[in-house]
Order: sequence, then C-alpha cells, then structure tokens
Amino acid sequence: MMRLMKRIFGPACVTAFLFLAACRGTLPVAQDEPHPGMAAVIIGGLFQDPNGPTSRGETVVGLEGRDGLVYRLRVEAGRTFLYQIQPGVYHLTSVRTIFGSPKKFLTANIDGQPYQTPFPLELANAGEFKAKPGRILVLGVLKVALSSALPGRGPLLSVSLDDYVADKRTMVQNLIQSMMNPAVSSELRQNTQAWLNPLQNILITLAAQPQTPLDQNP
Repeated sequence: MMRLMKRIFGPACVTAFLFLAACRGTLPVAQDEPHPGMAAVIIGGLFQDPNGPTSRGETVVGLEGRDGLVYRLRVEAGRTFLYQIQPGVYHLTSVRTIFGSPKKFLTANIDGQPYQTPFPLELANAGEFKAKPGRILVLGVLKVALSSALPGRGPLLSVSLDDYVADKRTMVQNLIQSMMNPAVSSELRQNTQAWLNPLQNILITLAAQPQTPLDQNP
C-alpha cells in the first residue's frame, strides 16, 4: 500500500501525509496482542439519546502524556475497549487537528447524526494518571447524553466520565466475557489468554476498593 501511494502521489506527498497523520495522535488497536513493556487502559461507552440508551453512538477522546505522546481512543456505545499505550503519565484531552493543535469541541455521533459540545471541563480537569509497564488501568465509562432540543435551540450534548468502582468491575468482567466469546476470532481469544492474568488482578484490586470513584495515581 505504501509503495502504491508513493507511485501515485510521490515520496514527498506521502511523507507529508504521514507527518500530518502523526500530528493527530496514534490510534491504538483495541484488544491487541500484548507487547512486553507496554501499559494498557480500559474505557467503555454509554450513549443516550432523548429516548434513553442507544446502541448507535461513538466518539474519540485524546490521551496526552507528559512527554507529548498523544493517543486517540475510540469509544463506542455498549462496548469496552482495552488499548495498549506506552508507560507514562497521561491526562484526558480533546483530539487534535491534522496540524497538531487541540480541538475546542468534542464530536459524538449518535443515531447516525454528529453533535458537538465544548470539550468538557470534567474531562479536562480529571487529573493525571500513571500507566505502568505490564499493568492495566481502568479509566471508566464515558457517558455521552443527548437531551431534547429547547425551543429555538439545538439538542444539548453532555459528556462525563463515570469511574465508580462497581462500574469498573463490571467493565472488566464484560471485557473478559466478550473476549472469550466463541463467536470471536481465534486470534482475539489467544490475545485474551495473554491478558487474562492482568485482568483478573484488576478484578482483585477493584474488589478491595471502596464503592466510590477511584483517585487517579499520582
């Protein structure tokens, strides 16, 4: 594919394209095979339209490290994703433009329609957390809710991060069950076996925590 692009557009154009793509951040593969020395985060999604929960919803949030490394985490309605990242200290942020500057708005697609809201202060002020090598950190459930439109105004989009311990435990349990589903590919099941011990350790850790939102690691 890369060779074909170079033939069509030329090496300089391909280099520029790759540079601009890198400025937006890395989009990690969900439930990928674990790699030595990497950390991982888990995030889920709950989307609501004015009629209640919907299975048709998706958005992307940014994860930025102190060293400038940026990831783009895809979040979908009713799904829990495990993403591998480089160890480091991170915070949630908006996604970046192709030129590397943070976007001022968060965009979510609900029931096939795009909606925007200023990037939520709750996410921006959530603080930093430390991703450690060989460890999994459960971020929580990203809740995206669309309220009915007021007269003369459009629908209101609200976004928050639910990081209660009970919800985190349910996320990990659901992730294990979904990855062990006989209907999934054999490759994904093999990846699951490799992640099983760290995921079980997370469940043990969460079971010992009080039923309140977890403080992030310093």
